[in-house]
Amino acid sequence: VGSDVANLALTKVGCKYSQEHRYEEGYYDCSSLVQRLYQEVGISLPAIASTQGEFMVTHGLEVTEGELEPGDLIFYSYEQNGQFRNISHVAIYVGNGRMVHAANSRRGVVNDPFNPSNIGLYGRPSRLQ
Repeated sequence: VGSDVANLALTKVGCKYSQEHRYEEGYYDCSSLVQRLYQEVGISLPAIASTQGEFMVTHGLEVTEGELEPGDLIFYSYEQNGQFRNISHVAIYVGNGRMVHAANSRRGVVNDPFNPSNIGLYGRPSRLQ
């Protein structure tokens, strides 16, 4: 299931970023990308990055960096924001040191090198299958 999500994520590279239009065709923000792709494989996740991260912890889905597999989620904490573990961004690990995420309105959905700094946690929602 994780590799299915990773492959689906790669098909979204080039889509537009928008928080306002995050549930419209061709538009994503970081957490709606994760939520919508996992929904396609039958796994329901919360709508916001910080609550997705909290869901990983409360459901025993946390993994370590060394355990990362395609489809795993990478949660980032850049500054104090009052959210769970100060999480403000989420990306999907796609393997080979790469991650797909809805970066911002300028870049949209991109395939970037995995960035191991400012990590809040890693999660594996595919364990729910």
